[in-house]
Amino acid sequence: MTERKLREESGSDSFHYEADHLFLFIFHKVKLIKNPDAFEKAFRREKHGFDKELETIIIREITC
Repeated sequence: MTERKLREESGSDSFHYEADHLFLFIFHKVKLIKNPDAFEKAFRREKHGFDKELETIIIREITC
């Protein structure tokens, strides 16, 4: 999967599900996303400006 494809699928999921609150969890094992902080910000919406509250959480692998 490419980052572009992940963005498309995340955007589609955010509109597909009928819920007041939607959390998208992305496990970032293969480091596909170049800027995880910007990605999370791009897929964050508050209910008063959108039909639902959307929060994207990227789970990063811990390396020691």
